[in-house]
This record gives sequence, C-alpha cells and structure tokens, in this order.
Amino acid sequence: MMFLGHIILSKKEYKWRLDTAFDVGVILGGLLSNKMRGKKMGEQAEEKQTCQEAQERCGVCPECERLPEWQIRFQAEYRQVKERYNKLHKIIVKIEAGTCDFKPNCSLDILKKQAKAMGEYLYTLEIRAEIENIPLK
Repeated sequence: MMFLGHIILSKKEYKWRLDTAFDVGVILGGLLSNKMRGKKMGEQAEEKQTCQEAQERCGVCPECERLPEWQIRFQAEYRQVKERYNKLHKIIVKIEAGTCDFKPNCSLDILKKQAKAMGEYLYTLEIRAEIENIPLK
C-alpha cells in the first residue's frame, strides 16, 4: 500500500498512476522517453493524433512549437480572456438589442465596465506579446 495525499493505493495502482502521469508529461511536455523512441508506425500515428488533440485543447502543442512553458501559459491566458470577452460582448449586444433570452442579475452598466476592463487587459497582453515576441494565434 502506498499513501498518496489522503488516498491509500495498492502498489499496482500507484505504479499505474505514476506511469500514466509520466506518459501525459511526455506527450504534453514534448519529452521523448526510451519507451517512445521504439514505436511502430501505428503508434506514431496515434502519438500525432494525441499531439493534434493537445493542440485543439490548448492551442499550442509543446511538441510542435517548442515554446518555453511561460509563453504557453501566456498564450493560454490570452485565449481564455479573449474568449470570455467575446462572449460577454455578445451578451451585451443582445441585451441592448432586446434579444437576450434571459434577464441578467446585474445592470448593463456593470457588464459594460467589465467588458471595458477585459478589453484593456487584452490590449496590455497584446502589447506585451509584441514586445516579448510571443506568437498569439
């Protein structure tokens, strides 16, 4: 038995969790372990698919781009804020047009202030990305 945080695991389950965590780290971290070097063609295609899935999830695949971790986090934050800003903007437009299918709990003024702050933050992130040569997709 192994103690992992507040969970007690059998040795077999503990080893499986370690192997799984390592494999995920290998795929997402762009590392190439000895286990991955000897893959057959079908397994290589599966690895590429996993790489493509990671690209769809986070937008940048460390295996393909080889960007430093902080730049990957920066890009992810930018995309998340931009997506939320766009959704909020659509809601504001619908409220002003009278086509929103729900009544918000807060005033339109508060939503506009939030959108303005998010827009300014996005602008700041874009300036910083330009200065530090961080590609934004």
